[in-house]
Amino acid sequence: MGVTSRWQAFSLARKLLTVILVSVLGYAIAMAFVVVGSQRARQDLSNMAQASFPAAQLGQSAVSGFEQQMAAYESGVTTGEPESITAGDAKGAAVAAALTELRKAKVGDSLHASVADVLREHAAYTAGASAIYREMASGKTSRTDEAVRVGRQGAELKKRFGALQERVVAVVYGELSAASGHSSRQVWISIAACLWLLVASALLAWIALASIKPLARMTEVAGKLAIGEVEQAIEYEAGDEVGKLAAAFRGMIEYVKEIAAHADRLGQGDLGVAITPRSEHDLLSRSFDRALTTLRSMADETRRLTAAARQGQLSVRGDASRLSGGYRNIIEGVNATLDAVVGPLNVAAEYVDRISKGDMPPKITDEYPGDFNEIKNNLNTCIDAVNALCVDSRILVTAAVEGQLATRADAAKHGGDFRRIIEGFNATLDAVTGPLDVAATYVCRIGRGDIPPKITEAYKGDFNEIKKKLNQ
Repeated sequence: MGVTSRWQAFSLARKLLTVILVSVLGYAIAMAFVVVGSQRARQDLSNMAQASFPAAQLGQSAVSGFEQQMAAYESGVTTGEPESITAGDAKGAAVAAALTELRKAKVGDSLHASVADVLREHAAYTAGASAIYREMASGKTSRTDEAVRVGRQGAELKKRFGALQERVVAVVYGELSAASGHSSRQVWISIAACLWLLVASALLAWIALASIKPLARMTEVAGKLAIGEVEQAIEYEAGDEVGKLAAAFRGMIEYVKEIAAHADRLGQGDLGVAITPRSEHDLLSRSFDRALTTLRSMADETRRLTAAARQGQLSVRGDASRLSGGYRNIIEGVNATLDAVVGPLNVAAEYVDRISKGDMPPKITDEYPGDFNEIKNNLNTCIDAVNALCVDSRILVTAAVEGQLATRADAAKHGGDFRRIIEGFNATLDAVTGPLDVAATYVCRIGRGDIPPKITEAYKGDFNEIKKKLNQ
């Protein structure tokens, strides 16, 4: 496993803690270097303030004092003023005092030895030059050769003073360079610490941004899932909490897709859908499965009612106790519908049966809604029509029995085939009474001796036989 893979496998808290610890450790190390460097710089500055700078000042004082000492001696010899020699001695004493203090300064053993040498040479020079130049200034003796020698000695000593001052300045410069180096290192260490913190901040920002991007994507997906857009995908994978959240989102998307697919199949009437709950807490799958079981029970009851209706078993009803809530109301509604249909149908069947047997029932007085009331009205109309047919039939029969062959029923009071029946009755009577009236008239005339002409009109069946006999 590579470094990147191992890093991605870290939890988000571990990543942040690692970056913070490394940042704090790096910053602490940098600050330790800064503190140590600051202490060294302060020590260097303290040394320079206590020794180096005073040493440089003492060296400069010794050099300038020696130059003034030599100048005073020369002035005394030239002007012949012993006071100038005395002033030169005073300058020499100041130079010796400066060199003595310089020997006490912290400038290194080798420089101390050089100062001691210069101090001895200066003392010898001062003693010799002061005596010679004082005598020459007072005019007691010229001592020219000795003055030249002392002058040369002074010139050499002046060079030694210059060299000594250069070494003192070099020491001071070295210490100054060391202090400057310490300060420079402190600056670079501080810059490095700032850069370290900047890198750590950038890393923290990168971790935050790396987490924010997938979180933003998951927020977008959650919003789309909330409005029913289940065709979503999350590709982010990592071992931290954000990666685990992404994996959980992928599982949730698959779960929602599965439920949506089952719901689509169920919406198309496929009750063979099988749903397996993912856990004992999978409320949605368990609720879906209960709804599916209820729909299957309702479908079973519906198929049973349909089969019974096809077989004419109109008394069969659905078992609403197997269901609950709205599904129970549906089966109870179907049962109530069957009751509402079968009741009027049973009445209609009974009435038709009685009418077909000649048992005319009374008119239906119960109230029925909608089309059932039309059936009731039609049955009552049928009863009225059959009763009217029966009444007119009895009238015609009674009239015929009583010999009232001219009696006829009013066919206009009837409709359809019932009207044609009455018209048929009337036509039958007409067909019977016509030949009978002719026969009666002819018999009556023959009985009076009035022989009528032969009957020439055409008659059918038995009426034609009667006509033949009368004509004979």
